[in-house]
Parts: sequence; C-alpha cells; structure tokens
Amino acid sequence: MYRSDREVIDPIHIESIFKLSNICRLAFHNEPVPYIVPMNYGYYNNKLYLHSANKGLKLDLLKKNNNVAFEIENKIEMVQIIDGTTMKYQSIIGQGIIRILESDQDKQEALKHLIEHSGGQFRRHEEKTLNRVTMLEIEITKLTAKANL
Repeated sequence: MYRSDREVIDPIHIESIFKLSNICRLAFHNEPVPYIVPMNYGYYNNKLYLHSANKGLKLDLLKKNNNVAFEIENKIEMVQIIDGTTMKYQSIIGQGIIRILESDQDKQEALKHLIEHSGGQFRRHEEKTLNRVTMLEIEITKLTAKANL
C-alpha cells in the first residue's frame, strides 16, 4: 500500500466502513477484461450478502470462477487545504469466494442482512418469493482498508 499512513487495521473501524456504505462494486473474471457491477449488500461476520436475478452474466461468470474482488467506499469529499486539495474518504478493497445460497434458511438469513443493512425491517419471505431471486454469499478472504478523514 503506497500510503500506509492511511491504512485502517482496527477491526471496529473496518466494520464501520462496511456498515456506513451502501454499494459494493463486485468484479468477476471475464476474459479478456473483468466484469464489474455495483450492487447493494448486507455485511455480517466477515461475509457479504447480495441478491441477483436468477439468470444473467453474473451467475454465468461465477459458475466458471467463483473468485471475486470487491470495492466499497464512503464519505467521499474533495476538500481545499492550505497547499492544494485532498480527498476525504474511507474505502475497502477485498477478495473473496462467492457462492449461491441453496437452502431457504440460508436465503432468509442473507435477505435479513441485506434488508437490515439497507435500513429496512426484515420479515420472513415465502418460498415462492425466495425462488424469484438468487441469494449470494461472499466469504471475504483478503481485504485492505484505507481512510483519510
């Protein structure tokens, strides 16, 4: 990391970045160039929870290679300082293993984290509703966090 003075290593600060952010930019392998998509998410216990349509490029790509990268940020602001400008921010860049959740119980739990993270109130969903979406879980394997506040 070039600016190691901005590295965030405190787990509580890292968790706050996850909780204060709303969008996860998720990158999939798609040779010759990556495919990246912004998604809302839920975060719990070092895992990200996302939802998707039941068909599409994301699912096609993860079935070929379930290694993904992601980026999350918040508090972005350019500010004037005495000798120029600087960017205020908090960000996380990470990698993980993504999988499709199969059981209704796992899907309900993922939806709970996703809905609550978005500020909603969770209620259990019927099986037919669960079958209209694909719930995804990313087990985070590596991450770095930075902040300039």
